[in-house]
Amino acid sequence: MIRVLAIADDEQVRRVLEHVVADEGDTLVPVRTIEACVETVSSEPIDIAFVELRVEAGAALALCHHLPSVRPGMRLYAILHPSEIDRGPEALALGATGILVAPPTGDAVARLLGDYKAEQVRRREVTTLEAKLARERKRTRRS
Repeated sequence: MIRVLAIADDEQVRRVLEHVVADEGDTLVPVRTIEACVETVSSEPIDIAFVELRVEAGAALALCHHLPSVRPGMRLYAILHPSEIDRGPEALALGATGILVAPPTGDAVARLLGDYKAEQVRRREVTTLEAKLARERKRTRRS
């Protein structure tokens, strides 16, 4: 189970995120303001953040840089409306992991959540294998 933060003004965007995160069995942490967003990411473990860039008259763009610096390893997906698509490169340059066009489809959100979970499984497997290899090397040196 992963923790997903969402900051969005658009009701349709919020509904998609709520529905998909619940269907995936994950926890959604909805926030309404940039201040609450920063506070939450600073104090709670968050794996993925969905940030609608039009929140607070577009000031949410700054979150693309700030949130990953507060919570390294967290993925941040910027949600842009078609009229704002030119802000996509800037969001990516600031640190967003990727871009979604609003309203995102449930399939797109589910794929991102699934990709994150698959990567976490791979990381755990690699860590386990590395530990086994280290123990084996240590054992063979003693022999």
